Amino acid sequence: MSASSHETPIELELEPDLAQVTTTSAPRRPSYASPTSFEALTLLIPGTVLGLLARLGVEHLDSYPNAAIFSLAWVQGLGCVAMGAALGQKITLTKL
Repeated sequence: MSASSHETPIELELEPDLAQVTTTSAPRRPSYASPTSFEALTLLIPGTVLGLLARLGVEHLDSYPNAAIFSLAWVQGLGCVAMGAALGQKITLTKL
């Protein structure tokens, strides 16, 4: 035997078996419903109807002759306040 036969053999790195490889995938993104899906429309329609009724009600409260400001301005102002309040409570509302 030669001196080289007493040396430790060289370890070869073989390709790992694909069944044994554990992959870490990116975190899953939440799936959202299509805007035209039944679930989305079911949630949007009642809010749309209530918003329309609220707008018409506020508009009729302030529609009289010689009004200092046109009635749509009140409706738009109240809509901005409502949307601002909803945006301020965004975290709380998204938990619902």
